[in-house]
Amino acid sequence: QRYYTSVEDLQAGHVTGKLEKDTVVTLSDTIVTRSSDKRQFTEVTITSETKNAAGNTLAAGTKVWTVSDQGSLKVAASAPVPSWWTKCSPAYTNQSESVVNCTSRTNWAYYLSSDDVLQYKNAGSLVADFPLSYEPDNTAQQVIRPGKNAGDAERTFSLVTLGRDKDKLKKDDRVWVVSDGDSLTPVAPAASSSEPVFNGVYVPPTPVPVSAGDSLGHLGFYQLPEENGKRSRYQVHIECLSMDDMEKFITNPGRVGEDTPVYLTWQADAPLFEKGEQGMVAGSRKTKISGIVTLAKVPGVDAAGTALSDNKDAAYFQIRQEGGWLPTA
Repeated sequence: QRYYTSVEDLQAGHVTGKLEKDTVVTLSDTIVTRSSDKRQFTEVTITSETKNAAGNTLAAGTKVWTVSDQGSLKVAASAPVPSWWTKCSPAYTNQSESVVNCTSRTNWAYYLSSDDVLQYKNAGSLVADFPLSYEPDNTAQQVIRPGKNAGDAERTFSLVTLGRDKDKLKKDDRVWVVSDGDSLTPVAPAASSSEPVFNGVYVPPTPVPVSAGDSLGHLGFYQLPEENGKRSRYQVHIECLSMDDMEKFITNPGRVGEDTPVYLTWQADAPLFEKGEQGMVAGSRKTKISGIVTLAKVPGVDAAGTALSDNKDAAYFQIRQEGGWLPTA
């Protein structure tokens, strides 16, 4: 597969070399569309030292440009999946915790690059309920497009991964789609095939010998509610026997974390504010659902609507999923 050393070279068709089949690369969020053939190219990083098709060495960390649409690149598994994962419920997935599965709410245009988004040069249209996945908190994979006409609202677009083939594009190709408000509908994780049992005692059919000092653990399923469904993962749960006063400990007598909260939460029907010329003004819209986000990733402004580099003293927080701002109090 051909590669290029710069955007200028790929636009001019000046090939640097060819990558051998199955060369492992890491995708970046820097994507362009070549004007001559409307193909998508992504800047990638060579994962480990390798040789190109001509036998020349490419050092690990080398950045090059290569075509990235129409199935040109395939997802490589980070590790083989053990056969016994098939018995897990809910079903095991190696998808990143920050990724949200969703569908398009209606027929949305899709774009091959952020520049295409800003220039209104779409490459096609996705039908309603088209399966997608994206990272709603990853601002590096977002672009805000101003309104086309005076009075038009700005829109936020995100880099999404296709869940199935579309036109010439293939499953796992990436495109840009509008993502603000309720443009994308989260898909709830599959429910477990059996109801969890609490406060019960399980006796294994075969006794498990335990020696003094052994750690006891089991495979658990972790879920954290978020603004776009749930963040889920399997994890090992280690049992810890302690003589501490556990009941007192879980009441958090030291007030740990209260002065430095980690998450921002809100309820449905909370009034949203808008950012206007005179500062922050109350809008007519309200939040549609309750939600939770990582506070450090939320943009903040002061009472006058001025953006802050540190949201510690913010008066308002931007909730991109709801398309508005929430006051701190």
